Amino acid sequence: MLPRDVQDCKAKAKADGQSQIDGHLHEIEPKVAKIKYTDILFKEVAIKWLVATDQPIAAFEHPKFKHMIYVVSQAQNGVKIPDCRQMREAIIDSFKKQMNHLHSRLNSPAVTGVINLTCDAWQALNVDGYFTVTGSWIEE
Repeated sequence: MLPRDVQDCKAKAKADGQSQIDGHLHEIEPKVAKIKYTDILFKEVAIKWLVATDQPIAAFEHPKFKHMIYVVSQAQNGVKIPDCRQMREAIIDSFKKQMNHLHSRLNSPAVTGVINLTCDAWQALNVDGYFTVTGSWIEE
């Protein structure tokens, strides 16, 4: 009798159709554990960042670094760190704005005299090449 019961159960399951749960599934965003701030923990992660990115120790005392940390400390809902592409675009946009500002300033009535340009080029030990242009003028 047992083999017949197994066949009957299989036939019944096939007739009913096995339901699927795929339509009921959805992804759940992983919860990021909140880390309780301590000065000791900050010092540890700061040192790890310093070593991993080969920064000078004086980077911790730089006003822009301190300002960045201050801005981040004000965040209420975490911080979204931009990726490399977003940062590259932001840097290029900032450069273009600065160039437009410089162009407007040099063409303003405040700059009436001569603009002196100095150029320099060099190559670092790691074969990176550098070229700089420095301009100076007197505004009245």
